[in-house]
Amino acid sequence: AVATAAVREAADGKAFVDRIKKEVGIQLRILTGKEEAKYTAYGVVASVTGACGLMADLGGGSLELAAVGEGSIGETATLPYGSLRFSVQNQQQLEHQLGQMFEKLTDVEWLSEHEGQEIYLVGGTWRSLARLHMVQSKYPLQVVHHYSLSYKSVVEFAELLSMQSYTSLASVSQISERRLRLIPLSARILLAVLSRVRPSRVVFVAGGLREGLAFQRLPA
Repeated sequence: AVATAAVREAADGKAFVDRIKKEVGIQLRILTGKEEAKYTAYGVVASVTGACGLMADLGGGSLELAAVGEGSIGETATLPYGSLRFSVQNQQQLEHQLGQMFEKLTDVEWLSEHEGQEIYLVGGTWRSLARLHMVQSKYPLQVVHHYSLSYKSVVEFAELLSMQSYTSLASVSQISERRLRLIPLSARILLAVLSRVRPSRVVFVAGGLREGLAFQRLPA
């Protein structure tokens, strides 16, 4: 069992881990940002045959990035810009935070090496974005895994979603209210990432950290 950004950065994170050990008997391993990115990337490698490009995972506390290719993991980066960190009620503060995030993305120099490749999106909020697109386009399946779109299509759809309110999205019953409220913000975060790497295609992936942890336990 592992803990990620929320426990890693909480002031009482260690106390929480100690309490879990005492009351439940499970020793939580607190992953570093680099480990979280690596294991999540292995989840993509394990569930997308021949994955080659960039993995991006949007969680509540952080944004993980990793290069994937030929069954291996390359450079990784962790940014403190999970969806729950943004001040969505304060527009001025939100714009400032998004600007800071884009500057941090610009500082990750190796991202430019993956322009024109595929980008694999992990995380529940981005999967909800895919479900919305499936509803709009009347996609005949309910399977988000490996749902892929062109760069242009995702940018156009994300720009549309970034301007929506929760009430305009609330009719989509298969997505939880908590996820729906984060959709406009997650669309803006996605636009920032896409503008940095300009991928050929965007692929939504169901596998992530859990699958990566299991994959790493397999023998060669």
